[in-house]
Amino acid sequence: MTSISDINWAAGFLEGEGTFISILCGKKNNEGKRTSRSHRVCAGQNQLWPLLKLQRMFGGGVYKAYKESTDLFRVWYVHGSRARGIMMTLYSLLSPGRKLRVNKTLSQWNRRKLVCKRGHPFSKENTIIGKKPSGKYQRICRICRDRAGHEAYLRKKSLMVKGIEVAKKSVGRPRNILMMKDI
Repeated sequence: MTSISDINWAAGFLEGEGTFISILCGKKNNEGKRTSRSHRVCAGQNQLWPLLKLQRMFGGGVYKAYKESTDLFRVWYVHGSRARGIMMTLYSLLSPGRKLRVNKTLSQWNRRKLVCKRGHPFSKENTIIGKKPSGKYQRICRICRDRAGHEAYLRKKSLMVKGIEVAKKSVGRPRNILMMKDI
């Protein structure tokens, strides 16, 4: 178990050597922009033991890196929800400058909770709660869902005009299989 003195040590170490950032990642959209963000807490150091201590406390990984002078340099990284948890745990122990950085990083994450990935607000009228196959619940943007349904309808309609019959739902057959008619 991590003690309070270990958390104080980590806050002090990351205050001086750490970085709290939000990075763009994931697939690119039609405009060539990455759509999702990941959060990262990292620290670089010549000595290995502080990074291993951080790894024991918070997880993550320690990797070798090289400075321009080709000296061996090691970096500890933590990504995603674990990084956000570290930021929130250490927040009250950080300096005002670091708190500002953490606020900026986490505000980008919190913004995601208010709008869908295309920027539509998750309002009471525009939000549908759906269940994933894994059993978890998710919010679905009504505007995006309706737009996707309309686009599917238009695709189906254009296939029918070309003489391709779209399969109806039936037992034992996957939903999105297209049946070719004599063309």
